[in-house]
Amino acid sequence: SAGTAAYIKEKENGLVFQSKNAGDFARQIVWCVENRQKLVRMGRESRKIYEENFSIDIFENNLLNAIKKMI
Repeated sequence: SAGTAAYIKEKENGLVFQSKNAGDFARQIVWCVENRQKLVRMGRESRKIYEENFSIDIFENNLLNAIKKMI
């Protein structure tokens, strides 16, 4: 729903479920409970996505580049 699903590789660096679908969300929760050992690695991998695409430094660079193009 937020548009970040394109960055996610299912069960490698995150979990994707259909918005407003409680059954799909529940399925992912069950997966988490059954695969706790994989969550630490998944957390590290998801952090990389944040740092490469959504950190304040990336936001700043993107904003400055957009401003430069407008000038």
